[in-house]
Amino acid sequence: MSKHSSSPRSNSQSNKKRKSAKVEFRGYVNYSPTQQDKAEFDTWASSGEVWYDAVPSLLQSNYKLSVAYDDNNEAFRASVFAQNPADVNAGWCLTMRAADPVTAIMRVLFVHEVVMGGDWSDWFQRKLSDW
Repeated sequence: MSKHSSSPRSNSQSNKKRKSAKVEFRGYVNYSPTQQDKAEFDTWASSGEVWYDAVPSLLQSNYKLSVAYDDNNEAFRASVFAQNPADVNAGWCLTMRAADPVTAIMRVLFVHEVVMGGDWSDWFQRKLSDW
């Protein structure tokens, strides 16, 4: 028996992680910030709270965070998608836009953590006002 065959890496089946159940996209969360939310965001953003400390916790909770440039709105869009089938937000996507990518991330984290307290269910089916 060669020394390679006794290695734990030789059995690739035992080393493969099981894939979690795939969550189907259910839609976007209909949220539009109020004037109060905007004022609270400004206070929160300037408070010195280390907002980026929330990112590892969010990702470890099986949320997907992505950032992209949105040509139609000429802004950066940060999106958070709930990938855990057991999560109340499973399949839903929360997005926020800003002129720069860091502010877009900060806004989506603020809405997720502070405004919604991690539970988006009140906004799943809410219709946005036309006026």
